[in-house]
Amino acid sequence: MAHRYNHGFDMNMEIASNEEDASDVTAEQIRDILKKRLAMSDDELMTLVNNFDTKELEPGDNVDAEVPAAPAPAGL
Repeated sequence: MAHRYNHGFDMNMEIASNEEDASDVTAEQIRDILKKRLAMSDDELMTLVNNFDTKELEPGDNVDAEVPAAPAPAGL
């Protein structure tokens, strides 16, 4: 069976705030930024995400999303 991998991604964003601890940043402000990011082209979006971790999946591991498994080469 082919190996499968779990990849952790993050996306950075910046918000100007009046409080050092960002206590005045709202969920609505964060959501607005995320909506703008999701409206970007595929290439723009991929430049904003960072693959920070990869591990091989074990049978039964749960993940948030799946890329379909690649088909086996013909004749195998």
